[in-house]
Amino acid sequence: MKYERNNIDASGIIKRFDDIKAQLTASGYKQSGIYSRICQQEFFLTDQIPELIRYVNRLKKLFSILAFSLAFVIILAFFYTSAIYFQNVAGAIQPVDAVDELQSIDSVVSVILAGVVSIGSVMLWSNEQAHRKINQSLQDLRAFIHIMDMHHLAKITESIGELQSGQVIATEDQRKVYISCIRDTILISGKIAALIYQISSDSRSKSDAADIEQLCESISTRLLLKYGQLRY
Repeated sequence: MKYERNNIDASGIIKRFDDIKAQLTASGYKQSGIYSRICQQEFFLTDQIPELIRYVNRLKKLFSILAFSLAFVIILAFFYTSAIYFQNVAGAIQPVDAVDELQSIDSVVSVILAGVVSIGSVMLWSNEQAHRKINQSLQDLRAFIHIMDMHHLAKITESIGELQSGQVIATEDQRKVYISCIRDTILISGKIAALIYQISSDSRSKSDAADIEQLCESISTRLLLKYGQLRY
């Protein structure tokens, strides 16, 4: 994804939502469904995304602590095994004691192998938990995008942006604002996907986030082609 190296500023996204709401309010759409949807998306950005970041960071911290503890045990076991080995090579251990020491070495090696497996298991577990949480946020984002897309789907141009449940036909300027705000909101949702991409730590989550951003760009292009005459 093109935003992998450059952090997305969430405050900039919120500012853009404020601009879109101002346009909708000025055109008489403050009570519309699209306005309330944008407010929901703002809540998603200001509440769910920070919680997602905190959750992923907690998992990373937990993994670091567990991995460090296991690595410390493995290192101690390795030094202990090495000391016994070199004592045996130097002839400092009697034959009778050597059997017991070899059994000790075997036990320590088992501990080392178990530690390595445990670190791998903890890493897989933390990645899976992060993926599950991130995937839920991506599903919510994808659902929002499709709902926004359906605000215009299969409507004739003249019915776009109808006010008061279709009782008042919108002017051409109002229709332009309406379509423009839907298109911009969908594009901004792609930037939220890019933000989630930066939070993700596994390839599956990154791939899903990248797919959503591409979906937003595709829908935006389709809107531009279908309602080019309503370009604002």
